[in-house]
Order: sequence, then structure tokens, then C-alpha cells
Amino acid sequence: MKLLNFVLFILTFLSGCAGVGIVYSSDPNQKLENAAVLNNQQNRPLAAKRLILEVISTCEESKDRICTAKAWVQYGFLLRSESAGRWEQEHGKGDFPDNRYDESAKYFEKAATTFVELKIYDKATHAYYNQGITFKLAGRKPEACISYSKSLDTYKQNIDQNPNAKPFVPSGFSNYDDFIDSEKKRAGCK
Repeated sequence: MKLLNFVLFILTFLSGCAGVGIVYSSDPNQKLENAAVLNNQQNRPLAAKRLILEVISTCEESKDRICTAKAWVQYGFLLRSESAGRWEQEHGKGDFPDNRYDESAKYFEKAATTFVELKIYDKATHAYYNQGITFKLAGRKPEACISYSKSLDTYKQNIDQNPNAKPFVPSGFSNYDDFIDSEKKRAGCK
């Protein structure tokens, strides 16, 4: 009986933990990976939010701008995620901003701006592209078009800075220009 009570206690304790199935790490990059798993695979956006906000705080305190910008990107993903949307539908508003898409776009912008300042153009390209997706999901076509254009601009800066770079281009497209043109057409850009 004591063993059963102990097992029930442990299970109850673990079910309340933010990271069940996630191994604790003090490494900010690992925390961001854990947050992605919690949000995308386990549908646990509040636990993911807690980890991301911890990383943002830690990185800001240490003045690690790259780390902070990476965390902002992850927070942008969280805010626009289906997981956060489902949470709001099931539990009501209050745990995430009412304007999740606007906030998501702001975090992608903050990250992209920081990456540009640091001349990390590949990550800026990614952040601007995801800002464009967020605006498109919010039905804000002009802003989406601008973000896609910024993504292409920083892509070109990356190629200028790193001529030997082999950037990822989605299958079906011969280059990033064609890919962004396709995204702009899908968004209704002129």
C-alpha cells in the first residue's frame, strides 16, 4: 500500500511538472529545443512559454544578443502556433496575448533586426520569412508582402557575405527568389 501511494505521489508530482519527458538543462539552446518539443509535439504551450521566457531573461541578463534573438524567434513561433490557439479555445484567454499574431510578428521583427545588426543574414532571412507567414495568417497582406521582400533582401546579403553558402531552398524551386515570388503570389502581393 505504501508503495502504491508513493507511486501515485510521484505520478501526481510529475504530471504537474512543466517538462515531463524533457530532461532539464541549463543550456539556453537546449531549453529552446525542449520548448519546441513541448509546443509542437506535446501540445503544451504554457510549459513551452515558461522555458522560452526563462531563456529570454537569461540571455538578456548576460547580454547575449544572438541567444536573445533566437529565443525571440522561438517565442514568435509559439505565439502563432496551433497549440497556443487550441489552448485559448479550451481554457480561455489570458495566458497568451489577445493579439497573438501581432505579438508573434513583433518578436520575429525584433529577432530579424538584431540578426541584421549582427550581420547574421541567414537567420534574419528566416525571421523575416516567418514574420511574413504570421502576417499572412492574420490576413494582413501588405505587411506579409513587406516581410517577404525583407526576407529576400537579407537572403541576398547573406549570399554577398558568404558566396560559398549553400542555403536551403524548398524543393520545387531553383532558387530563393523563385520561392519568395511564389509566396508573394500566394499572399496576393503585387
